[in-house]
Amino acid sequence: MAAIVPVEDSNEILLNNPFYNDLGKIMENPEFKAFFDKYFSDKHEIKSTVLYMKLYREIQIKYKDKMGEEIDRLTTIHFINCIMTDPSLRRTVVGAISNHYSDETGLKRIVSETMINKKTEKKPSLEF
Repeated sequence: MAAIVPVEDSNEILLNNPFYNDLGKIMENPEFKAFFDKYFSDKHEIKSTVLYMKLYREIQIKYKDKMGEEIDRLTTIHFINCIMTDPSLRRTVVGAISNHYSDETGLKRIVSETMINKKTEKKPSLEF
């Protein structure tokens, strides 16, 4: 790929900006590019996708914190499915994520109190 903007000293701030570098790396990743093109087509899809991404990451963090080990992808997806198919949990989690910027602890508390503690007292299974 040819560079349109020449690499010069005046562009050093761009080259040393961590956000721009991270953005460039992730947007050049073929898997992420395909994901982005598929699920970021309008504002409603963007909101929904970011909600699922945030929930996925929060489950990973809380599971490791509570269980002392990494959670596998299938278990994480199972937890997300359980949350999103339960009207009460879905409403609570969507509300917490929507209010995330005003209450940083809301989602962490909900995931911790609802899913990780209750569902992992024994190893999670694929059945409910």
